Amino acid sequence: QSPLARVEKVRVDLSYWNVLFRELTPNEVTLDRAELTLRFDADGRLLTRFPTLAGGGQARLPPVVLQPRKLNIVQEVHPDISFEGIDVALTPAAESVDISGSINDKAWGEWSLSGNFDLATNATVAELRTRSNRHVTPAFLRTTPFVPQRVWDNVEGEADTPGELLFRFDPRGKGLSYRVTLDPHSGKVHVPSIDLRTENTAGRVIVEDGLVTLSRLRGDAAKGMVRVGGTLDFRGDEESLLKLKVSVERLDVQDLPEVWGVPKRFEGRLNGDTNLDLRLRHGGGVRTGGTGRGVIYDAKLLGWPIQPVVIALGPVPGPMGFAFQPLPKEPPPPLPPVQSWPVRALKGLAWLLGEEKDGKNGKEVDTSFLTVNLTLRDISVAEGLKQLGTTLPIDLDGKVTISASVGIPTDNAGDWRSYRVKGTASTKSLKVNNVTLTDAKTTITLDKGVATLNDFTGNLIGVEGEASGSFRADGHVTLSDNYPYRANVTLTKAPLSSVERFVGGFPLELRGDLTTAANLSGSLSPLVVEGDGGATVKGLRVGVFPLDTLTFNYRAERDRVAFTKLDASSGGGKLTGELSLPLTAQGTGSGSLKLQDFDLGEASKKIPSSAKLKLEGTASGDLKMTIPKADARGDREISAEVDLKAPKLKLQGLPAERITGGATYANKSLRYKLAGDTLGGKFEVD
Repeated sequence: QSPLARVEKVRVDLSYWNVLFRELTPNEVTLDRAELTLRFDADGRLLTRFPTLAGGGQARLPPVVLQPRKLNIVQEVHPDISFEGIDVALTPAAESVDISGSINDKAWGEWSLSGNFDLATNATVAELRTRSNRHVTPAFLRTTPFVPQRVWDNVEGEADTPGELLFRFDPRGKGLSYRVTLDPHSGKVHVPSIDLRTENTAGRVIVEDGLVTLSRLRGDAAKGMVRVGGTLDFRGDEESLLKLKVSVERLDVQDLPEVWGVPKRFEGRLNGDTNLDLRLRHGGGVRTGGTGRGVIYDAKLLGWPIQPVVIALGPVPGPMGFAFQPLPKEPPPPLPPVQSWPVRALKGLAWLLGEEKDGKNGKEVDTSFLTVNLTLRDISVAEGLKQLGTTLPIDLDGKVTISASVGIPTDNAGDWRSYRVKGTASTKSLKVNNVTLTDAKTTITLDKGVATLNDFTGNLIGVEGEASGSFRADGHVTLSDNYPYRANVTLTKAPLSSVERFVGGFPLELRGDLTTAANLSGSLSPLVVEGDGGATVKGLRVGVFPLDTLTFNYRAERDRVAFTKLDASSGGGKLTGELSLPLTAQGTGSGSLKLQDFDLGEASKKIPSSAKLKLEGTASGDLKMTIPKADARGDREISAEVDLKAPKLKLQGLPAERITGGATYANKSLRYKLAGDTLGGKFEVD
């Protein structure tokens, strides 16, 4: 084996009379400029052999002064350590040797040394103490002799601290044992397994034979305070066991570690405590569990205040292995003072997957969702969507009031579309695609990505000069890419202009009061309206053409809406037929209408004078319309062909028996060219 020591000079204090009378035990032995090397196996057993004393350890030993310049500690699977500046004195006693001295090492600083060596058993005790505070770093701690590296893999620290190192060596017992005691202050601590980090940390850390004990450890974290106690046992061959009691006071949930799974949509201050059990397998992997309870005070969801949230700890599958669940129907305790003790808090806000029994009523309580009651008064819809970090395929502008129970999923808290919501919503005024709703209210539910509105009622406001109407709707929309929906809608005297503005794309300006019941389906992105129903419109005006009352059936398809069984009355006459209007820029339309005893004189009075079109009398005939695709500017030029007959018909004051011709309508401008029979001849009007 390698030598125990290399010594440059040995000085023996032995007098002439000692030699003369054969008393050869020196008064003192000094080993000068020596280098000592101690070797240990991976389990801390001493491999270096010490010399034995003749006489079975009963011989008298002289005092020995060791002045080695270097002490090497070599251990398998551990970095080699060297100490310099060592001064050691061995003082014999009756059955032992007392050890005293000091170390003044550049890296380790100044330490005092004391100990004892049992002559009978060769058992040794040595204790090192710092003479002043020592600044320790994670790299420095890894050089501590005999402490397994996996200890420092799972506990990282940097602080100013006094230190004590106690070593015991018993060759007849368990061999080498050690204890490292640190009392850090103004330090930093990091427990990687739960990503717990603290600043300004103070307390006590003891590492003894692979067992780390944390006591009175207190530090700042997440704008609050953390207290940690417990043990971290690294003595197992296959896994290490961490048992921690973590108490926190007023932690800002926005600043908690990502690994805790706290959704960033939540705000508030977390108080509570938890007992965590973590099993770290040496080959990789973590098994976790524990119990705990806490309350989030000053709680907000998406920036909106909510009531305090009571949560409890339970095991779940996943990276952390544990999470927090809501305590059903349990009110939070009063908020304690900031400095009070115990004011405890938790690992973070994630929630338990699974179900449990409510002991009070025996009902199944779904604990896979954290449920909070949310009341929002007169909030901006635009600001709310901004808080959600999302956009909708329809334009919303206004303020709403919401009162709802909101369930946040434990496994997908970052996606608001997976929330559960049940409550009510109301608004005094809200614009939806430029359509104004007033005094609207509804019950709302959201479950499994489907939003449902029931008993959605309110008023519809038309353009200036139109009276308001009312609506009622029930339906649902799936919160996916194209937002498919289904709805049953009832409109009562609703301004037709509001329908025109909501759907958009109508080639003609529509006015009138619409009453209808419709079953609709389609998507919101892109906007697709499909469905059918029947309707009545009073005071109808299509473009510049007025009518009195119109009834019809309709069927909406992807790019157009078809009107059938049109039946309009005006001035004692009737208009019947079919009409198809496009709903998209690429859609086309057409119409085939029949007029019977239609009072053209009354109709022409309502046509703007700028049209310079004067008709008199009643007529019957046909009107055919063609609606092309929109141009690049979104405009259309609608064309029409007319064929009217009447015994007493006048056009521009001229008597006519028959009128034929065509007209175009675009950009609210009417152009026409008509011809007819009059006074035995022909006429044309352009």
